Amino acid sequence: MWPEGEALAKAHFNEVEGMLAVKRPCRVNAPAMVEAERLGALRVVGARVLGRLVGYCTWTLMPDPESAGLIMANQGAIYVDPQFAGIGYRMVTFALPGLKAAGADYALMHHRMLGRGARLGVWFRRLKATLIKHEYYLWLRD
Repeated sequence: MWPEGEALAKAHFNEVEGMLAVKRPCRVNAPAMVEAERLGALRVVGARVLGRLVGYCTWTLMPDPESAGLIMANQGAIYVDPQFAGIGYRMVTFALPGLKAAGADYALMHHRMLGRGARLGVWFRRLKATLIKHEYYLWLRD
């Protein structure tokens, strides 16, 4: 889906990063993502409308470092062009059986506090997910 998804990735980043983007600019590491996908560690679900890419969600499969023997599917970016609201939830629910088939024992999901992502907790609760943490940026370099 790359480079077709680049414009969506930038729009997503601008929506959810807000003032944080000053220290953390949008520079997608496409070669690293391609390599992770080649190794089976990255799963990407895309949504198309009339052939045009309008959304994506990403997942990283990895061993749970705190619970030997379990594989987690760590949710990455979820973004849909605002014109196509509703597709995001369908992408997530579509991805889950594939993640399970790939060996994941559970999905670790999150949402941002800015933009439309602030409402994703509603989706996650609908899927029977449990709220387990809040995350914070602590910048170690200026």
